This record gives sequence, C-alpha cells and structure tokens, in this order.
Amino acid sequence: MGNAGSPYPRFQRALATGNLNLIRVAAAELPRVDRGDALAVCMAIREAEPERFERAALRWLARYAVERAGSVADVRAAADAFAVMVQRPEDALAALQRLVYAWGFGDGTFEPGETLKIDGINGIFRLNAIAVADITDDGIDDVVVGDAYSGTGVMSLLRNAPYLDLSEVELDFGEVAPGGRATRSLTVDNSGIAPLNMSAVEVHGEGFSTQADSCSGQQLVYSERCSLDVVYSAGDYDRLDEGDLVLVSDDVEPRLTIGLFGSSPARPAVAVAAPPPPAVPAAPLPPAPPLAPPSAATSADEGLRAVLAALRRQGIGGLRADRVRFGFTAPAGTVRVVLREKGRGMRARPTLATGKATLSSTRLVTMRLLLTARGRARLRRARRINAIVRVSVDPVGAASRTRSAPTQLRTTRAR
Repeated sequence: MGNAGSPYPRFQRALATGNLNLIRVAAAELPRVDRGDALAVCMAIREAEPERFERAALRWLARYAVERAGSVADVRAAADAFAVMVQRPEDALAALQRLVYAWGFGDGTFEPGETLKIDGINGIFRLNAIAVADITDDGIDDVVVGDAYSGTGVMSLLRNAPYLDLSEVELDFGEVAPGGRATRSLTVDNSGIAPLNMSAVEVHGEGFSTQADSCSGQQLVYSERCSLDVVYSAGDYDRLDEGDLVLVSDDVEPRLTIGLFGSSPARPAVAVAAPPPPAVPAAPLPPAPPLAPPSAATSADEGLRAVLAALRRQGIGGLRADRVRFGFTAPAGTVRVVLREKGRGMRARPTLATGKATLSSTRLVTMRLLLTARGRARLRRARRINAIVRVSVDPVGAASRTRSAPTQLRTTRAR
C-alpha cells in the first residue's frame, strides 16, 4: 500500500473535512494520536459538537499536564486559552499551538547552551531542545530547534524531507507576434533537509518547449538550486495557447504542475478600396446592429486568466485580507468563481474562497474573492498551497461554460 493509503495520511484528510465520524474512524487506525493532532481534533469537536467541547478540552489538558512535566503556569495558560476559545478562537488556538511547539517533541531534550550539528545544514545551532513533528500541518515532518523550557518559541524550523521551491508559480508569456519567440526562466531549489531528486521535466501544450535544462536527472541538497528556460513560439494570429510544465521529483508533490500561458494578436484588417460614388443618391443604410456579446467560452477564458493573474500578484496575503480583485467582460447572466485546494491529480479538496456576480447586460464585471471559514483556517499558517481555480459563466438563454486551471498560492511575491 502506498503512502497515500496509509493510516496517517487518511487521518489528515479526515481532519481536513471536519467530519467527526471520519475523524474517529481514521484515528482508531493510528497506534497513537500525537498532541498536536489531538488539539486539532478538539477544534473539530468545537465546530461540529460544541456541547462536547469542554469535555474534550479537559481530556487534552489532563494529557498535557501528565506528559508536559512542566510548570503549573503552563497548565494554567492552556486552561485559560480553552476558556476564551468561544470569544476569541484564533487567539486561543495560537496560544495552545505555542504550548504544543514548546512541548519537547520526539528526539529529546538538551541542556541550555549545548550545541548540535544537523546533517546537511551549514552551521551549528545553540539550543535548549530539538524535536521532529509536522508543525506546519502539511504532511511533512519538520525539524524544530527551540526553547522547550521557557516556551519562547521556535528558533529554527527546517523541513525533514526534500521540499521543492519555485521562483514562479506560473509562466505567462503575454502576447507574442506570429513567428516570434518569448523565453521565461524558472529556478528550482530545495529548501528541505533531505536531498531532492529531480527525475525529469515534462512540457505539454502546443508552442511550448524547454531549453538550458539543468534540473532533469539532478540531485539537489539543501539550499542547492537548478534552472531551466521555457520557450513559447507563437503560431498564427488569434492564438490563445495553454500548457503545463511538470516537474517530476521525490517531493511530497511528485508531479508538480506549473501553468503556461501565451497568445498572439488578432489578424490585422485588410484595407479595401472604397467603391466609386453611385450615379444617383443611394437609399439610407439601416442602422448597424449592436455588437454581439462575448460567448460564454470566451468570457470564461478571460475570467480564468484575470483570476490567475490577481492570485499571482496578491498570493496568500491578499486572500487573507480579502484584497484579491479582478475584472473581465461577461454577458448577461451569472458568473461564479471558486477556489479549491488541490488534491491528488486534479481532484479538489475543500473550498477556500468564492465569488459571484449577476449581470443584467453585457458589461465589464469587477469581482472579489471572499474566503470561506474553512479557507480562512487553512490559510492562517500556510506558506504554499496548491489550488484549482474554476470560473463558470452561465449566460441568459445560452449554454454555460466552465474553465479551470491549477495554480499555487504563496505567501510572498515570486523572486
């Protein structure tokens, strides 16, 4: 059985759903539920069965008091955090998580001032405690160097696995004249402790190719990087090309997909000589018919590109602050935009944000993505999330059209 079918990933997926029945079944398969995951179960009970939350909190506090072996002040701090959970859930959860970080996970405790050399990392860390746990809640163990006695927080957080990091989350070549070429560079680095093995780089889509590839077949140690150039060769006029660049490696996402976008301008109009004037006055021409509204397919394509561009500019920080805005032309009807977390393949996980507009006529619509409660909780501590953007245009009296594409949300602007 692969890792995706093992008990712990099933338990993590159950936690993400918030369904207590699924969580209980998945937890029963584990030999032990660690303290951080037990806290996450408490939060799920608070949402789904609030009448049982106090009992669950008491069980967690009892375990904390027995296993922490710290001060009474720590236990009192945990109890106080649970007490204000209803009024200030985000502050309370942050306080409890700080206590979990300082619990002294896994690999032992050291005397203050003792030094430790971590393989693959330049330099020596001076520490009070070291631990291995999934602190960032992304399915990857993290090496935590911190102060387990005073609870002053994490001094260093390093991924105990290969971790592929990108300079760009998508490549947009813009408009290129027919027969022309545009090149974009992509840098890949390994920000995890374990070596990252880059098996291959695949490119899919008409007009896209790679060159100067120093990544395929390479092994990247911690902080080492490689690069490649992606080339878009424009064909004829009136082109809108999309493709995918797939990085195959032993990262937690073994086939990481980057969207590729390129286009060519409209065909220029051919000048036609005006006919000679008629011998007799011509009858007045009827008024020109109104311009036809854009099709649902064209509007959905334009909307998808606008959403992806806005997410690339704003990232996770923009979503948290409800600042992700975009605009495109749509016919009379309903426009919906949904941002979901991406599962394996193109399967979608819980909805992170949504947007909707109802139009009485064809016009430029300006929309904003609003986080769901699940999305706000998921983005609170995330640094990078793979997601799927889906744009649906449902015009009045015509068939609806939907377009979707993967993207990657980040906390900072691309390098």
